[in-house]
Amino acid sequence: DRAGREPAGKGKEEHDMATTHTLGPWFVDARPGLPIDVNAGKDELSPPICTTDGLEDGIDNAAKREEELANAYLIAAAPDLLAALTELLQEVCPLKHFDTSAGVRMLDRCAAAIAKAEKRE
Repeated sequence: DRAGREPAGKGKEEHDMATTHTLGPWFVDARPGLPIDVNAGKDELSPPICTTDGLEDGIDNAAKREEELANAYLIAAAPDLLAALTELLQEVCPLKHFDTSAGVRMLDRCAAAIAKAEKRE
């Protein structure tokens, strides 16, 4: 990897979900002086998923860039998080070991997050 380009997670190249989003893993490209990109691949020719400029009113703002970098890593982790939650629900729900109210709430939150990511919310 070039300096500044780091993977946000290991992710899967393919997954079992019927989805239309760009498959992961996604990577953050945060080279100094350039916009922050979240890309679907490791090289500069990879298509960007999203871009942020780190500027506020046209002025380089270190605090704004730090916040946008944190957002970029969260965005880049999305395919990995979706795959992990989906796998968790597929493995845990059939076991029915979450009969406590806290366990049920956790599974409901996982299901809601998956639905939101898949635009079924």
